[in-house]
Amino acid sequence: MNKEKVAGWIQQGFYAAIFILTITTVVTIYSIFSDTTEGFFRFYNDPAMTADILIVAVLAFFLRRKSRFAASVLLIYYLLSKYMTLSLDISSPNLATLILPLIITFFLARATYATFTYHRIERLENPDYKKPSKKGLFIGLPILVIFIFGAWFASNMPESLEVMKGKEISSITKNELAEAEVIKKGENIDFFYSYGVFDMLEEGVVFTDDYLIYYITEEDKTKSYRLPYSNMKEIRIKEQGDYFNDTIIEINFIGDEEWIPIYLSNSLGRDMEVFNKIKSVINQ
Repeated sequence: MNKEKVAGWIQQGFYAAIFILTITTVVTIYSIFSDTTEGFFRFYNDPAMTADILIVAVLAFFLRRKSRFAASVLLIYYLLSKYMTLSLDISSPNLATLILPLIITFFLARATYATFTYHRIERLENPDYKKPSKKGLFIGLPILVIFIFGAWFASNMPESLEVMKGKEISSITKNELAEAEVIKKGENIDFFYSYGVFDMLEEGVVFTDDYLIYYITEEDKTKSYRLPYSNMKEIRIKEQGDYFNDTIIEINFIGDEEWIPIYLSNSLGRDMEVFNKIKSVINQ
């Protein structure tokens, strides 16, 4: 294997990275400016996606410069992002949705292999070849570990990072909620929001046709509390949420002076959809 061939593989990997960058940028711009709140595109309706675009752009730049570090991180980052995207998508993966990611993965994996091969050939052919400095490895390796851990953490977050509508919830999540006896088998879900950091069953709220269901898992036992809309007297917004904080909605029940707080993400305005739904039911 000669240097020109592996350099070509690296260049093809760079083109694959540019393709990823272009698609992500177009989808993000479309989702944000159209304010898409339904379907797959809702995940891209977030200004934070610009960070993802920036990361891919920087890694692609250094991949073209034959950086082994950038190639490795880009491959891992893409695989983890695909895993997270597929796990959040409610549709079942099929050949059509998997074939393009597999092709891109092939080019990125081959480009990663090519960067290591290129440097190995360069080291043999060039007597003036300089090995990576120990200082660079000392700084780069911890960054790689932190980066991989961060990507892993993001990919293992619960499904409900936002208030989700029933049709957006995967059948796997619905089955888990039913098995934990949070909802009844086949019960319709209008909205769902999990407070869990690693597991959606840690804590959360489910809104069905007739009940607000609050659940919490303690000592591996999930407890749920079904609060009927018919017993609700009044609802109010205690605190409007922002990018970092949930909206706090309070509900007062008939015959009770206390207000029960409910926390909801304000992403895509779903907190107000829930608020307006419950308010309309109370006012009936």
